[in-house]
Amino acid sequence: MVGLQALYETSTPAQRAAGASWYWTARDIAAELGSGDIEMGAGLLAVCSPRQSWASSITAAYQIRETGFSGRLFRIDQSKARRIVAGEAPWQVLRGPKVRAFYGAIVDPLGLGPAVIDRWMARVFGRNDTFSPKDYRHMANILEMAAVEAGVPVHYFQASIWGMVRGRY
Repeated sequence: MVGLQALYETSTPAQRAAGASWYWTARDIAAELGSGDIEMGAGLLAVCSPRQSWASSITAAYQIRETGFSGRLFRIDQSKARRIVAGEAPWQVLRGPKVRAFYGAIVDPLGLGPAVIDRWMARVFGRNDTFSPKDYRHMANILEMAAVEAGVPVHYFQASIWGMVRGRY
């Protein structure tokens, strides 16, 4: 197992501050994207996130909202995004543990989880870009326990580590 707490403890105050603010900034973007409807905006950002950079996810979300199309997304994700724009509840549309966890973290940055595990966080655990739902839950549980032990909200903890390791790979 990766020493998540040790890794977190090596982070600088600036890295911790960036981690603590990351999901709040994403929430602000969701509010703007959803014209005040944070859940709609967060749903769009989450459905646009698989295999995308954060900047590409934002661009795709705005494209879908404005035109109903984004060449950056798979057809299935475009369809889900259009359903969210049309008013369907994101929680009913979104699938997959990462996408649902990402949505939840944007809606409630102080929430108790589940932790967001993307390809960058999986690399912290020595995994590649693909892993099973069972592996996802295992990694998320470890991350959640480490955050509790550190006395830090799980999404702050995850975002701080994510910021640290992303530049290493």
